[in-house]
Order: sequence, then structure tokens, then C-alpha cells
Amino acid sequence: MVEVRAGVDAYQGAAWVREYIRELNTSYRFVWQSYVYWRCSPYQGRYVNVHRNGLRATWNPPPVRVFTFGAYTVASYRRLAPE
Repeated sequence: MVEVRAGVDAYQGAAWVREYIRELNTSYRFVWQSYVYWRCSPYQGRYVNVHRNGLRATWNPPPVRVFTFGAYTVASYRRLAPE
């Protein structure tokens, strides 16, 4: 299975793909937890990291504030179609 996914066009022959897919396959060890049913076991690798809470550790960018100035047209509230 590793060979098939590593050869898809989207990766364009990148050098890291085979190692990433191999690591992804070995990181899939599941543990039963009540309420959520299944979570992954903790795993730490070069490309894949699973926190002890069973969720993939990801990079979280700093929050961005977005300001919107306007009236009804911004929220699309009761906007009428043009005649």
C-alpha cells in the first residue's frame, strides 16, 4: 500500500513521501476510550505526532482578527435580489 500512495501525481516524486506514509501507517494504533470510543495511542515521529490525549498534534498559527464594516449587506440579512 505504501508504494501505491507514494506514487500519486500530487506528491510529484517528493523525497519525504515514502517515509511519511510508512510513519503514518505505524502511528495508527487505536485505544478504546469511553464516550469518544477510539483514540490513537501516543506516537512521536518526524512527520506524525499524536499527543497523549489521542489527537494529532498540529501546528496552530496565531489567531488573526478580521474586522467587517457594513450593514445588512455584510450579513446577507434580508437582502433583496436586484430587479
